[in-house]
Amino acid sequence: MKDPYKCLLVARVAALLLLWVLAFILTAASVWQLP
Repeated sequence: MKDPYKCLLVARVAALLLLWVLAFILTAASVWQLP
């Protein structure tokens, strides 16, 4: 069954996870560039 609330929750969690991964990659790249 299609539950709009559950779909919205999944989308929100996916966006949050993507944001965390992006921040982690940026931090790792920034640290990795240090001499």
